[in-house]
Amino acid sequence: MLYHKSQPAAAGTGLKVRLSVLRHAFGAVVIHEKHVDAQVVSKLLGHSDVSTTYEYYSDVYADILAQSVDAFKDIDVNNNQ
Repeated sequence: MLYHKSQPAAAGTGLKVRLSVLRHAFGAVVIHEKHVDAQVVSKLLGHSDVSTTYEYYSDVYADILAQSVDAFKDIDVNNNQ
């Protein structure tokens, strides 16, 4: 496995962290927590096509969609107060 040579242990735990795990974690955080557009994330991660980003992070996008739907639950379309 490929590990980051200058940081063989994660935060002094003695655990090795694969670069692919760090890369995926970065992608998930910038999509879910920072709300960075998929096109931008695709470029940052070096994906040749944005569909690759959507494929790898479909679970993250599904979570964002669910949160967006939940945000509309309390809206009163009849404007009753």
